Amino acid sequence: ALIHLHGLSSEGIFRLAGEQSEIHRVKELLNTKKFDVNSTRDVNAIASLIKVNINMIRVLFFFYSKTIFTL
Repeated sequence: ALIHLHGLSSEGIFRLAGEQSEIHRVKELLNTKKFDVNSTRDVNAIASLIKVNINMIRVLFFFYSKTIFTL
């Protein structure tokens, strides 16, 4: 929803990294389930977290697929 609301007017979304302090703050809000759409207007921080999570899922998938196929 945040990317839909503010991402259309933002240049370089998913290309530009968000500020590390804002990424950390948003990550803490998400982990404690206190995040809502009004928590930040920095779509690059949200996009950075999405990219990090996709990469983590990809790494875990390849790790477990190698483990399963070598058994």
